[in-house]
Amino acid sequence: MGRVSMDTDLVVRAQHGDEEAFASLAVAVGGRLHRVANGSLTDTGFLVSYLR
Repeated sequence: MGRVSMDTDLVVRAQHGDEEAFASLAVAVGGRLHRVANGSLTDTGFLVSYLR
């Protein structure tokens, strides 16, 4: 799977406090973020706390 394509308008809306836009972005990249963080951190308890 390649890079996640982001809707620029969605990103701008999230940057300006649109919680719905932020949630959409979080859902779109959450799995990838978790995989990257999990590969970088050895303390998984810290990882879970950090991602919340």
